[in-house]
Order: sequence, then structure tokens, then C-alpha cells
Amino acid sequence: MPILETGRCLGREFGRKCILGRELQSMQVVLLSMYLIKVWFDCLIGCLLNLLVFGGPVAIGAIFSIGAIAQYIAFTLPVAIRVIFVRDNFRRGPWHLGRFSRPCGFIAVGWVCLIVPVLCFPAVNDPTPLLMNWTCLVYGGPMLIALVWYAVDARKWFKGPKVNCLLRLLSVLGQCGTSDD
Repeated sequence: MPILETGRCLGREFGRKCILGRELQSMQVVLLSMYLIKVWFDCLIGCLLNLLVFGGPVAIGAIFSIGAIAQYIAFTLPVAIRVIFVRDNFRRGPWHLGRFSRPCGFIAVGWVCLIVPVLCFPAVNDPTPLLMNWTCLVYGGPMLIALVWYAVDARKWFKGPKVNCLLRLLSVLGQCGTSDD
């Protein structure tokens, strides 16, 4: 989904500027080709991961566990930030749980803290190195490398995510609604 959003956003931004000159039109072609390269790269990674089916049930089980852990962490991280760090300094949206928001958030974070180690358990009793569930190494290794890279270098230049071009356009036009509507 983020790849599609990036492509649509870049297409909108440079599509209307394309009328102004040929150099912007060539920039649009470059951005489109970058978008296609990202899509084909993700397709290649998905096909290579599917080849692990031939590695046996332990290998594909680790891939399924990695997918589940990644989704749990991606969905729960904003909830954890909201209930632990932001607390009551949070602008509620049009749909919320009212006074049950924080308790439900803590339950969700607790569930993820419980289920992530469970997904790393081996599938068999008395595992050997061949039957071990290597999910913690395969998922934790790249995450550890990314965190160390951020701590050493990226925190100096990374300024946060870019604002969605549609939200930016709506805020410029004065049509960006608030949650109090």
C-alpha cells in the first residue's frame, strides 16, 4: 500500500506541473520509472520468499511468523505511543472509545507483548538446529541493524515522514477538516 500511495502522490504533484514545461515532464517519467522499479523489486522479494515453501514447513512457518509479528508491531506501535507517551494530549477522531480508549490500548499492547514471543516458539518439541524457529533472528537481525543505523546516523538528518500531498493541498485550500466537526 505505501508504494501505491507514493506513486499516486508523486503522480498528482508532478502531473499538474507537467503543463509548465518539458523538464517537469521528463521528471515525471523518471518518477514513474522509479515507482515501477519499486513495484518490481517488491514483486521479486515476494517471489523469492515464496521459494522458501520448498525449504520445508519450518522455513515457511518462520516466514508466516515474521509476517504476523511485523503486522502486530506495525499496528500496535501507534497505539502504544498514544497510551504510554501521549496520554491525554491526543486529539480524538470522529470515532473513539471514550474513556475506554486507554484501557483497550493497554490490553492491545499487552496482547502483543504476549503473542510476539509465542510466535517465536519452535513448532516441534525438542528442536534441533534444522527444526528451530529462526523467526527471532530473521526478523530481529534486520530490525536491530535498522535501529543501530538510526541511532548512529539517521537521527541526525531524518526529519520525519513527509506530509501526504492530498492533506497538504486540502490545508492550503482551507478544506482540511478537524475531528470536532
